[in-house]
Amino acid sequence: MESDNFFENDFDFNPEFFSEKIINEEKLKRIDLNKEIKTKLYEDMKKEMRMKTRNKRKEIKKEKRHERIKMVSQMTKEERIKFYTEKEQKLIQQEENLLKGMKSQYTIVFDMDYVHLMKIKEIKSLASQLGNCYNLNKKFKIPFKYFLSNYEGEIKQELEAMGSKNWHFYFSEANFTDIKEITNSGKNLIYLSPDSNDILTEVNSNTIYIIGGFVDKPVSKWRSLNKASNLNIKTARLPLDEYLKCLANPVLNVNTVVEILGSYLEDFNFNRIKGIIPKRMMNK
Repeated sequence: MESDNFFENDFDFNPEFFSEKIINEEKLKRIDLNKEIKTKLYEDMKKEMRMKTRNKRKEIKKEKRHERIKMVSQMTKEERIKFYTEKEQKLIQQEENLLKGMKSQYTIVFDMDYVHLMKIKEIKSLASQLGNCYNLNKKFKIPFKYFLSNYEGEIKQELEAMGSKNWHFYFSEANFTDIKEITNSGKNLIYLSPDSNDILTEVNSNTIYIIGGFVDKPVSKWRSLNKASNLNIKTARLPLDEYLKCLANPVLNVNTVVEILGSYLEDFNFNRIKGIIPKRMMNK
């Protein structure tokens, strides 16, 4: 009797426990399966969007080519010779400018550490802005040496689809704080942030300018300032308020920031800012 009581008191057999455990395991399996399906759908959606973007670029190039052919066909022989000569000279000049940029004393770092916080559409927009930065370097009076850090994942895929393997850029998967060419350069670092209390007064060859690669407002607000503060890096904001009294939003596209920096080197002042800021960003 005692032994029976011992087992009765110390071992409470509950058959529902086992059935409930099995049910929970089945639920977990279904959850995992749903996650796999959603991940697969997400990856397929990204591929489809990339393909659409690629095809759209091809269509735009095709249209421009047809327009150019039509225009050239209406020229005289002398006009055609002049057109192609000027075009060839322009391409040579652009290539020379890009090569100058690789050896330039003026340096810009694009920090891609924020990409994982963005949506596909925003990453595509950022990739397009970086492409515009590359094209700006073709025409700058003094081109920049470009570094792109945290070059991996989706931003790498987007840029490679745009032909970044042939760009005159310095690419690195590392954070900019781990790139020896930057840390051992002996130059000052300034992280550009619209939230900084300090104003950028000049662009010089003794400073490396860091631009955070982000698009949406929730990501951009305070993030660049906080990151720079944590790394003990000086920050500065562009002198927008000093040259523009009707700016609606101080957060600019990456290529707009680069264009402002490049315009400064034209005559070493920021007087050209007003002509660079898009009209949509001005108060009506």
